[in-house]
Amino acid sequence: MNKLRQCSLPLFLLPLCLSGSTIVLGARCGTGGRLDFNHPPTAVGGIRERASVLFRLDLNDPPTAVGGIPLPVPQSPDKRLERERERAYAREQFSKNFRDLQVLGKGLLENHQATKLTPGKLSKGAKSINKCARALRALIALGEMASEIEINREIDTAREFDESIRKLAGLIWDFAHNPVHQSSKVFNTDLAERAQTDLLTIINLSKALENKSGSYITAPYLSGR
Repeated sequence: MNKLRQCSLPLFLLPLCLSGSTIVLGARCGTGGRLDFNHPPTAVGGIRERASVLFRLDLNDPPTAVGGIPLPVPQSPDKRLERERERAYAREQFSKNFRDLQVLGKGLLENHQATKLTPGKLSKGAKSINKCARALRALIALGEMASEIEINREIDTAREFDESIRKLAGLIWDFAHNPVHQSSKVFNTDLAERAQTDLLTIINLSKALENKSGSYITAPYLSGR
């Protein structure tokens, strides 16, 4: 968990970037490599290439003589410019929250392990993690694919705080390194379901930690280091 991952815009973010139907393929997902934070992702998951071939179909119009497919509805320059701005904003928000989530999770765990974490820092960190996770969940929405995972919401002891903080950091790492974020060509439903489930659990667990932060206690075996 020492390195942060920056990803191309995943295929299941397409509903915010393209109008009309989204093509979903049940094929194997590529993993891709780690990217340099100093350089933005190129073409953001192939969005620009796919945008040129996907368009909204008007089901109220009868099929044309060309393969039975309705012709695309032309867009005015103003609407095209507006949609391009929306795509750019979605890409920017996804990249920002994706990176911030990793930085916050890593920092929270490091402060906890170094016994530098305080109730106030835990509350602030957990709240910021929750905010990033909620923003990401809204951006990648493609139906409801997440499964509710039971978590400990009554965190009272030093051991429970330790376990919950470590679990939260692990969930963030798993979510960030899910191969679905690196795929620019296919959409794997199993990986997408896992990513959304991890994200929902991050939201619930970070909220529980925020609510219980006032009772934060450092585990004895950490303070004795």
